[in-house]
Amino acid sequence: MRKPWKRWARRMVTVVLIAFGLPGTLYNWITWTHWWNETVWPLVSNALYASPKLLSPAMLIVGVALLLTDIAPHFRRARRAVPPPFLSPEHYLSALDDPLEPIPAAQRVFLDKTPTDLVNIYSGTTTTRADQVVAKYINHWMMIEGTVHDVDRRSVSCRTRDNPDGLLIAPVLLQFGAPWENRLSQFQRGQLIRAIGRLTEVTPIGISLDQCELLPSST
Repeated sequence: MRKPWKRWARRMVTVVLIAFGLPGTLYNWITWTHWWNETVWPLVSNALYASPKLLSPAMLIVGVALLLTDIAPHFRRARRAVPPPFLSPEHYLSALDDPLEPIPAAQRVFLDKTPTDLVNIYSGTTTTRADQVVAKYINHWMMIEGTVHDVDRRSVSCRTRDNPDGLLIAPVLLQFGAPWENRLSQFQRGQLIRAIGRLTEVTPIGISLDQCELLPSST
């Protein structure tokens, strides 16, 4: 890596060469082409007449060359920094809504637990211990049957009826992909829904599933 004092010295030399080379080059160019000779010649001839005619252009060329070699690395770095391709807002929405490829049916492992069973894990122990127990159930699949509470584009919140008393408990959030959006918009509050999905989260008050699919009898 070039030392700071060397870098500044190089730049000072560049400035001096250009500063002294440029006037002489302009002077020689004017005298050679005889443009404004009568006006310019008296002003600059006394200062630059003694210097050889090729000295000033040579100084200018060396100064410009030094300047170019100093700024060339910046241009190379700018060219290597390729900007990212433009992605439309629809692309980002698609990536957020459908982050994973659907899991083939043959690879789905279903739980023999109900939403109530999973939620009740938190009632008899600490949250830390319950999280450890629940972790082994994450990414397994479940079949959900309940009533619709609300629909928001590609997600449905519902409550299941899976306890002996038949009460609506264990809130469940079902997250669907884009192809299901039109069918979900037709659901009404209180309507029966049956679906399968992959378990992603269990809390003391409910569970969440993604990659959900409606079962035929839910229509």
